[in-house]
Amino acid sequence: MIVQLKAKIKYRKHQMNNKFYEEFARKVLLIPSDHYKLKNKLEVLSGKESLTISMSVDLSKNIAEFGEEDNVFNRISVGSTLSKQEFQSHVFDIYFAIQLSYPGLIDFSNINFYLNNVEYGYYYNKLINPTFFSVEFLEEDMSFYYQDIAFDDVWEWLMGLEDYWIETPRTSLGRAINYLRYVFFEASPMSVYWSFMAVESLMVTNQSFSKSQIQGKTKALTDYYKYDEIQQNKINSLYKFRSKIAHGQQVFYRPILQHNALKDVERIDLEIDSAGRLTHVILLMGIQYLILNKIYCLEFNEIIKYELIL
Repeated sequence: MIVQLKAKIKYRKHQMNNKFYEEFARKVLLIPSDHYKLKNKLEVLSGKESLTISMSVDLSKNIAEFGEEDNVFNRISVGSTLSKQEFQSHVFDIYFAIQLSYPGLIDFSNINFYLNNVEYGYYYNKLINPTFFSVEFLEEDMSFYYQDIAFDDVWEWLMGLEDYWIETPRTSLGRAINYLRYVFFEASPMSVYWSFMAVESLMVTNQSFSKSQIQGKTKALTDYYKYDEIQQNKINSLYKFRSKIAHGQQVFYRPILQHNALKDVERIDLEIDSAGRLTHVILLMGIQYLILNKIYCLEFNEIIKYELIL
């Protein structure tokens, strides 16, 4: 029995990028399976404002690892369920890779899932774009800190990262990637905290000096990319905001607003968006550095300088 899965995705684009459309005119990806002997083969087709992702699994040959080969019921019933779960996970994998490859280019807005051409699921909440690319209400556009990397290079790097493909990561990079995954789904002010956790997991090795480490390592990354240096007072404000959340001192508005035009709401929104975008910029610089250099550990030489006080 062949199970055919398909996702029809509407996306919202924030800017034009011909490289993206050329890369995704037609793309075939092979992904290791958690349950089957063969790799999952996904086909991705790009339309004007949509993506179609397809996957087929032959349950008569591609048997689940825990199943019995002579148990047809197990292959069909359990196999169909596992196929749907894996497929939905892979759709997100592709979205995640796009965000590392073309930061802030698109959001997935609606996703319809089909099993053998029958719709079985509908994801109606848009995946959150952590670049906070809508800058019309923000004081500063930080998109010049983003750069495009060929999707195939990002995908190859992810394929080599074992922690990406397991449920509970074992390394600091794996933890950072998992925290970033939550950012895409957390449609609340607390999404910014997942970004904080990801940055600290990636960059902090001594919790007693976490802020100074993030300041120094962020400067090293901006120097590497030849970007404008991120001012120290911005890192200080970011860390103050993070600490207020961690210690229950940050004020948030209630989840269901009746008066969303209040100045207090606008002020809090600006704080969240500014902190979220800055944190994501730092995180993105670190992860893209790893991808560009084809490595999986972000390491720095720490230099302490002492001067005489005259």
